[in-house]
Amino acid sequence: KKIKETLREIAEEFEAYTESKENDGFWVHKSKSYSDSVSKIEVVTHDTKANDQWFENYKSVLKKRFKLKDIFIKKTSGLEIL
Repeated sequence: KKIKETLREIAEEFEAYTESKENDGFWVHKSKSYSDSVSKIEVVTHDTKANDQWFENYKSVLKKRFKLKDIFIKKTSGLEIL
């Protein structure tokens, strides 16, 4: 349900996304190892301050929703849509 809610919100804001399900994740925090199964959501959109602000605000929403200490959001610039 949480993933579906997240995908719905992203679709409402950006009209499209790509989801990659069931990726194995691993990380170390304060000398303790963690692993889990994660979903990756990719959004291709224009590089604007408004979009940056939306993702910055949305990160807080996602951290609360999924009860995470942090969440990784990657921004890639230089994409040219032909």
